[in-house]
Amino acid sequence: MTGYYLSLDIGEVRTGIAKSDPLDILATPLKTIPAGTLLAELKNLITPEVKGLVVGMPYNLKGQTEQKARSILAIIETIRAAFPDLLIIPFDERYSSKIAQQQILASGRGKKARQEKGLVDRQAAAIILQDYLDSISNRPTHFY
Repeated sequence: MTGYYLSLDIGEVRTGIAKSDPLDILATPLKTIPAGTLLAELKNLITPEVKGLVVGMPYNLKGQTEQKARSILAIIETIRAAFPDLLIIPFDERYSSKIAQQQILASGRGKKARQEKGLVDRQAAAIILQDYLDSISNRPTHFY
């Protein structure tokens, strides 16, 4: 199946969005949007080429859902109602924002660029999507 996946890192203020390449190898940060505009933005982004929507789920360290995860599940249900034929994949997002912050710091970006509020959200969405892509592939994730 040709096409690509989208990924969401849903936050209270902003939502980061990432996109995969057509071969499902690499996730790339796409954009950050205000939280209240998610459904409208998805109406622009969801096309027949979208294979699925990977949504970051904030499980606790025991893999259980807490209040924030329950609110994400409610958002998923709203998306499912608007796009009934869309494959929606809740996927563990533990540590994605922390890893995103570390990657951004290690990238050597200037202080002003690092302070851009949506940067971490976009990067976290890409990390969630990359983890998902790695989990569905048969390729090794580590080389020795």
